[in-house]
Amino acid sequence: IKGLLMVMIVMVVALVSWVDYSYMPTQSTDQLVQKMPNKTALHLRAPEFTFSAIDDNGSYQRSDFIGKTVLINFWASWCAPCKHEYPMLIELAKQYPETLVLILISSDYQREDAYHFSQQIAQSLGVQGTDDRLFSLNNVYVTYDQGRHITKDIFGTTRYPETILISPEGMMEEKIVGILTE
Repeated sequence: IKGLLMVMIVMVVALVSWVDYSYMPTQSTDQLVQKMPNKTALHLRAPEFTFSAIDDNGSYQRSDFIGKTVLINFWASWCAPCKHEYPMLIELAKQYPETLVLILISSDYQREDAYHFSQQIAQSLGVQGTDDRLFSLNNVYVTYDQGRHITKDIFGTTRYPETILISPEGMMEEKIVGILTE
């Protein structure tokens, strides 16, 4: 069933990912991947990293989610395509609460910008959390990447948005540079 979910998610991503080429870098994805530290490439183990959730300050590692499909999305609240894509990703997480984990990594200039933007999206979609949680969805994690260590140093991301699909086995399956559209 995990394999079937992985195939379904890849198909959904493929069907909805008409890339807006105005946000594409001039280099190919393969060239970008080669510039990434540890020479991480598709179909290789995803790099390990630790992050703190912006809402509960819990500390998590990418490997905490082995056994689930993980979508890592690099975004910023000032990025117009990111604003369009963010709600769509939340809706996808709502559809697969048991098998999909969504990690939203913000490169905003200030933590508060990322928090308030995420809070507005949660309220507009009716999935706002209680207490310290931004979202009522237990499979959505928002983190503020101060200094862009995860974004630039680990994944080599310089253009937003960017989404990386990681299999339940922890393998990078697809790197999508640019906006995903409906």
